[in-house]
Amino acid sequence: MNLGADGVAGGVPSAIPLELSVKTTIQDMKDMLVPKVQGAAVAASSMKLKVQSSGFILKNHQTLAYYNIAPGAVIELAKKQRGGK
Repeated sequence: MNLGADGVAGGVPSAIPLELSVKTTIQDMKDMLVPKVQGAAVAASSMKLKVQSSGFILKNHQTLAYYNIAPGAVIELAKKQRGGK
């Protein structure tokens, strides 16, 4: 995860394991992550998720199956910057 100083100050772990169905949407996954990153004050709407191996930025309305995300895949979480970057 790349939450910068907010993540460190909030005591957010560097890895959060999740067991999800391939039918899980990216929005549902973000909603599951919100309580786990609560200390960094990151809302689901300000999360940016990226597949580490391929570099794909994950869109909310798609499922894990759409991106063909394999078990054990690492997904990076970052806080969106102003301007959508």
